[in-house]
Amino acid sequence: MEVWMQTIAPGAETPIHFHDCEEVIVILSGSGTCRAGEEDFYFSANSTLVIAPNVVHQIGNTSDDDMQLIAALGMAPVRVKTADGAELKLPWDAP
Repeated sequence: MEVWMQTIAPGAETPIHFHDCEEVIVILSGSGTCRAGEEDFYFSANSTLVIAPNVVHQIGNTSDDDMQLIAALGMAPVRVKTADGAELKLPWDAP
C-alpha cells in the first residue's frame, strides 16, 4: 500500500492516468471534478472517491483555493501509466 498527500492548485489537474490497483482519495479541502472512465462527477471537501483498478481517471481543482487530498493505493510501488499505457513519472520520483 502507498499513501500520498497532494496539493492541487486552483485550476490545475492531475495527468490523465491509471494504475493496476484500487485508489481511495479523501478530499480534505477544495472542490473539483473527477473523470473516471466515461463518467464525470463533482465533489467537495470531505468527499471520498474510490477509483477501481485500471480505470483511466483525472482529478481537477475547480475551487479558488488549493485542493488538499490524501490518496491510498492498494499496492507498492505503484506504477502509474498514461491513458495509452506509457509509464508516467511521478513528481516525487528521482530524476
